[in-house]
Amino acid sequence: MVSEAVALFIPLLLAVVTALCSFLRDSVSLRSTVQEQRASFPFLFVFLPPLGRFPIIHLSNISLLLLGIVIVKDVATSDLAAIIGSLILGIFSLILPILEIDEYGQVLNQRGTGWFQPKSYYYHCISMIFLSLSFFGFVELQVLILNFLLSRGFSVGGALLWFVNRILEIMLLPSLGIGLLFLYLSMAALSDEIKQSI
Repeated sequence: MVSEAVALFIPLLLAVVTALCSFLRDSVSLRSTVQEQRASFPFLFVFLPPLGRFPIIHLSNISLLLLGIVIVKDVATSDLAAIIGSLILGIFSLILPILEIDEYGQVLNQRGTGWFQPKSYYYHCISMIFLSLSFFGFVELQVLILNFLLSRGFSVGGALLWFVNRILEIMLLPSLGIGLLFLYLSMAALSDEIKQSI
């Protein structure tokens, strides 16, 4: 029963996020928003670059996908279902700006197709990798690594277990902060890229 719930939950969540992406792409013109210097809505997002309604809808989509990762990880009955479900949602979070932002075509035409262009997209990808890992949970990651090693016939000693624990703890502490920092940098770079393409 739980596997069916997870199998139904992922497409439903992706349908909601896709609908929000479509709304954002069709109804929010980032070019005019940047030209008119419209403040980010609501007032809580005043620290973000002036992108109008884009940050609240973009952050809502990201929050839904990250919440989906947590739910799939906690509800899935097998490790494989949790990994596949989380990977699907994680990959969808990586392509989210392409679905949301209509202006990427103009940004690419302005800047050329060099490496790491547009920077806002690459900052977003780095952000989503760190945020997805922190929401998936490093304890679960540790269990998956140890189960993989044990299933392949490796004997796991106390030193290896301690080492894996320390590495994952070190990754957990800053990963949420790094993810949020790169998310902010992606929005700031997006604002700059749209200004330059005007």
